[in-house]
Amino acid sequence: MGRPRNTTFNYKLKRNRSGYFEVKWTDEGRTKTASSGSKDREAAELFLAQFVERQRIAPPEQPIVSLILSGYYEEKMFEGRSSIEDIKRNCTNISRHMGKIFPHQISQNTIKDYAKKRGAEGVGNASIRQDLATLRAALHWAEREKWIIAPKFKMPVAAPEARQEWATREEVSALIREAEQTPHLSLFITLAISAGQRKGAVCDLTWDRVDFDRNRIDFGKDVGNKKRSFIPMSKGLRETLEYYKRLATTDHVIEYHGKPVKDVKKAFKRCADRAGLPHITPHVLRHSAATWIVMEGIDKAKGARYLGMSEDVFENIYGKHAPDYLDSVADALDVTKINHASHEKPYLKLTKNRKSP
Repeated sequence: MGRPRNTTFNYKLKRNRSGYFEVKWTDEGRTKTASSGSKDREAAELFLAQFVERQRIAPPEQPIVSLILSGYYEEKMFEGRSSIEDIKRNCTNISRHMGKIFPHQISQNTIKDYAKKRGAEGVGNASIRQDLATLRAALHWAEREKWIIAPKFKMPVAAPEARQEWATREEVSALIREAEQTPHLSLFITLAISAGQRKGAVCDLTWDRVDFDRNRIDFGKDVGNKKRSFIPMSKGLRETLEYYKRLATTDHVIEYHGKPVKDVKKAFKRCADRAGLPHITPHVLRHSAATWIVMEGIDKAKGARYLGMSEDVFENIYGKHAPDYLDSVADALDVTKINHASHEKPYLKLTKNRKSP
């Protein structure tokens, strides 16, 4: 039987360093927070009231997997996650195969069977892992909500080899030209490549985080292990944003027909296909930004900070694109420098000593 929630938590509304209101409370000695996503106190007060009401809902007894996935999805909807469509798809896939069982019935064999069945449907390892990662996140969420004790499992399929796809400046320019008739997509591409941020961070950006006075953009609070940056605007990006700010009808920078855009995946794919660049995806723009930074010889610490990633990750993934990448190592192993005495290249000596037939 699930334990009822503790409704005596002292929930408080606090403003964080970025100016956003957060709900703070202490649970079993640990301070927890939930962002309201707003700098407006009235909107934050409404968020707090809704949040507290949700905490009073008693957990279900012996929930099956589909109920847990539904609760997890609703929670992410409430948080306004930009990746909500991906979460919905993954939850649907899991529910179709495991929705009617109880969490304690999930074993490693259950997970292996799921991977085998999805593989037989023609689904790749990357998609299978995304489904199972959502299942794992939902189970952990249910455990935090004191619904269940989450079962543990290992991924049954190997992660696909990381793709190092990136686009040239000419390709990105062609993509922007192709998107000219779709203003929100053109702005998305310009902002994504200029800021080097993930798709979710760009779609989540609101105008109150674009500071024209200080010439800075605050992409907001980190989401899980995905870091978000506080960066300066280039002259070109600033001019583009100033133009679109005059046309804005919502609080979000990326909007379409008077509504915030949660995902540009479909529109982006159509545009890339028309431009003859089907290999370019929104995330490839981030790879491209990192690659361009390295190619320009910019200090890796500055590049990593701008993109919101660690120096190690930046160096390990993108370091090979540096103009002087490993040049000193290659030079140290130059075998043609060995014969110092004769000051001649070994292959030249062999040529001179060879007798004509």
